[in-house]
Amino acid sequence: MSAHLGAGDLRTALTILCIMHSVQLHPDLETLSALRTYLFSDSAAPQKAFEMLKQLATERDVPTVAVNAIIMSLVDHNRHADVISTYKSLHQLSSAGPNVHTFNALFRSCHRNNDKRTAMFFAAEMVELKIRPDALTYDRLVLVCIREADYEDAWRYYGEMTQAGYVPRLGTFVTMVQVCADAKDERALELVERMVELGLPTVSVQKAVRAAWPERVEELPFVGDRGMGSVSLGGKAIRV
Repeated sequence: MSAHLGAGDLRTALTILCIMHSVQLHPDLETLSALRTYLFSDSAAPQKAFEMLKQLATERDVPTVAVNAIIMSLVDHNRHADVISTYKSLHQLSSAGPNVHTFNALFRSCHRNNDKRTAMFFAAEMVELKIRPDALTYDRLVLVCIREADYEDAWRYYGEMTQAGYVPRLGTFVTMVQVCADAKDERALELVERMVELGLPTVSVQKAVRAAWPERVEELPFVGDRGMGSVSLGGKAIRV
């Protein structure tokens, strides 16, 4: 696959991916990264790849990972409408249908385009298809919802995330603290406490709270920048 991609032969590379799928071989991350890089190198490449997969689907089963690579490259190009239309066509190409990685890419696109409505549609799709979310799923759903004027859905997903044993990424924590501090929401203090418990750096959130909510600074459990620490992401995930 990598050799054919290097030679600009996308169709053969995709054909090899389908053959691998048919014999139960799974491409490694390096190979998939090469495909995604190729698709990102040319704005027309994702559509070309999609048309090639439609042709290949008449001859053999197309793996979900191939469609995911196209969706991810479309997200990289920030072509949100094409991301949605490609997802709608996924079932016609791959008998396996979408997986959690598909939806994680879709939620990233929704976040980048402030499209909570579509994100909630995709969340309902996950429930319908019985696809279990992972840490990244919850993280991106939180980010989709936290920028809303009414951001209670973000807290609902954050609650499900913590119950499942997952932890938001540092940047997500920072965004949540910033939004809550700006809104004078007491939960900003809870988030900082949780960051301290996890050993996450709190310098940026200290600055956010000091700027937006100076009268509450003394109540924050600041203990200095303790570094990232080790965070367990174990636990059983629950459905969104």
